[in-house]
Amino acid sequence: MKRPKTKKAKLKLADSTLSVSEKLFLAPYLAVAGYVFNLDKLSFLIAILLSFAIIGVAVKLRNDALNLYDEVYSEETEI
Repeated sequence: MKRPKTKKAKLKLADSTLSVSEKLFLAPYLAVAGYVFNLDKLSFLIAILLSFAIIGVAVKLRNDALNLYDEVYSEETEI
């Protein structure tokens, strides 16, 4: 069974890392969160680093799942 051609196009669009522009897009939200929760500078820095780490892990897990899907459906199987 072959995987549909439309899925192949979607899989090629998957990125393994966040670009600089995507990280900069998150900066205002992190700044507002720091202001709302009244974090000091060290806590705010730790919160930023943790959020980037969490996002990085989520992106890596998504790409691993897409690669596994691609591996399974790229092989031709006969019934």
